[in-house]
Amino acid sequence: MDHAEEIVIKLCDSPLVLMHKEETNTTVELINSCFDKMTELSQGKEYDFILDLSKASPPSVEVRHQIKARYQKIDPPIRSLMICVGSNYLMKVALQFVMPIVTIKETIKICKSPTQALSELKGRQ
Repeated sequence: MDHAEEIVIKLCDSPLVLMHKEETNTTVELINSCFDKMTELSQGKEYDFILDLSKASPPSVEVRHQIKARYQKIDPPIRSLMICVGSNYLMKVALQFVMPIVTIKETIKICKSPTQALSELKGRQ
């Protein structure tokens, strides 16, 4: 099983919720694998996406550029993006540089945990 299969998972079918948990430093290859897995799991349906960055290091410039490139081509669209940072202060700061490159139409929210993100998504139904 490749790394992307381990960390991009389907949490719910209706509505569709996918989650990615980044454990270590992100690479361009990992970004590509994760976006490919998201496309495969979504099967052409819109979805909510929970991104857990609570243990991740801030991304490099190269990784930020790849995130932007992949988000611009994303299909199907993401309904909402819930970014979980926990108490990771460095990630909160890094998001100030990454958030402006995410120029898709979804709702973006910063959360403390995946549990909080999922609760908020379920509360919207």
